[in-house]
Amino acid sequence: MCLAPQWREAVNKSFSDFVKKGSGNGAFFFMQHSDLNCQNGSTMNLRIPIPKTFKLILSFFIMISTAESVPRYALKNGETCSLCHVNPSGSGLRTEYGNSLVSGEELPVYTEEVSYSGMISEHLQLGGDVRLQRIVAEPDTTGIQTAGFPMQADIYGAVKPTKQIDIIWKIDLLNSYHQVWSQIKIFPNGGMIRFGKTMPTYGLRLADHTAFIKGGNLSLDYDLPQEGLPFSPRKAAPFAFETAVYLGDLYITAGVSETYLASANWGLTFTRNLREQTLFSRVEYSGSLKNLHFTAGGSVMHEDNLNLRGFFGGMSFWKMQWLAEVDWARNWAGENVSMASYNHLNYSLMQGLDVGFKFETFDVDIDSSGQSIQRLSLGIDYIPIPYVQIKAQVRKSETMNPDFKGKPEYLLQLHTWF
Repeated sequence: MCLAPQWREAVNKSFSDFVKKGSGNGAFFFMQHSDLNCQNGSTMNLRIPIPKTFKLILSFFIMISTAESVPRYALKNGETCSLCHVNPSGSGLRTEYGNSLVSGEELPVYTEEVSYSGMISEHLQLGGDVRLQRIVAEPDTTGIQTAGFPMQADIYGAVKPTKQIDIIWKIDLLNSYHQVWSQIKIFPNGGMIRFGKTMPTYGLRLADHTAFIKGGNLSLDYDLPQEGLPFSPRKAAPFAFETAVYLGDLYITAGVSETYLASANWGLTFTRNLREQTLFSRVEYSGSLKNLHFTAGGSVMHEDNLNLRGFFGGMSFWKMQWLAEVDWARNWAGENVSMASYNHLNYSLMQGLDVGFKFETFDVDIDSSGQSIQRLSLGIDYIPIPYVQIKAQVRKSETMNPDFKGKPEYLLQLHTWF
């Protein structure tokens, strides 16, 4: 992990002073999820007429894309996910650097030096993520519906008995899909082995689980056999063993887990033959040429007769960032090959305020026509103060069905972390 030398001197002021100074700016927040009944959150369905003027104002406000999470920030700064996250593949518990200097000074519009680092003691670290969402959509002929619900409520922790050993856990307060694993740094440059109840590593680590390269549409769907890959938030983590090594700017992971893609039951030991296990690997190269930062890589996952393979990459130059991924899944949506793609173009208006555009597709069977869906998204990502993020988005889906007329979906999400 490459820490800036000045970061320890940048965490002296208290966060309370910062909030006192910056709280007058207010905050709202969005997420990218089209499920009206999900995550065990309470929902409220109302048939309400929305005036055209309100629609136009709302559309104008959100007509500027949704900015994703970790991969884009890492790409923008020419860094790897391990700079800000304990898991080198990204997401989850943040490092001291990610919690203090990045969250306080590198992300928000109104910056302040903050003292919080997540370290409760020399050997104990805590953190968390909370996301609340509001959605306005017209899924069928019953009229416009609105729903508000919690999207995420995770508590993270890590016990660090030595500098080489981390015992990490994630408590999912909404779904009870808890995880606990250990990672032991036994290879040069931070390379490690990981084992425990944790998710296999594959592709880009996005916060938006409705992306077609993740879980896709779960409840608000369009009557296709599948509308996304198997990486649903409703899937529990299997017991897995993974090795991760750094070879210069090349990051390679490979591992095996209990049946993950097609099974709903997992044990704590490997009891089946190897063919029935999930084998996975991911390779990523990150580099820079002056002010151009880029990353490229590929992933594979194999389980019995179900297998996935894909490529991902991205570039960052000046104030623009582009992320992309394409995946092929054999025998996931029937006895065929499906394809999911993801493109996200982002523009940074200023620190803490980004706008962008997304284009996604999912084709149930690449050898036939008539069962595919595409989605355009426009939105805004606003981080006014440390630990507060607001996302707003409008998106529209289209299918090959001539009788289907996609209606815009409006989403607002509030995200806070610690």
